Amino acid sequence: MQPNDPIIGLILPFAAIFLIFYFLVLRPQSKKRKETKLYLDGLKKGDKVVTIGGVHGVITAIREDAGTLTLKVDDDTKIELDKAAVRSPDSADAKSLGSADSKPGSANSK
Repeated sequence: MQPNDPIIGLILPFAAIFLIFYFLVLRPQSKKRKETKLYLDGLKKGDKVVTIGGVHGVITAIREDAGTLTLKVDDDTKIELDKAAVRSPDSADAKSLGSADSKPGSANSK
């Protein structure tokens, strides 16, 4: 093997591109997938959630065998959906419970 072998000049840029791709795309995606799986596995009855379709509701039942959950949307409305359809906890309720004075239309709103 000669010191100025052209194969090394070709392999080195591809290796650098792969490393950059791994650290910028693959690794963060893998971490996000793990976080999502932990969140979905930790769901329990009574949790307030938002689905990927934007539906807000409270979990009333979880069927681990089927991988589904029942979401109470209104007093008389319940829907069954896959666990994977849950996007995040319902943070709108947490924000609105913080201060009743900050709601639009209240007497103390600015």
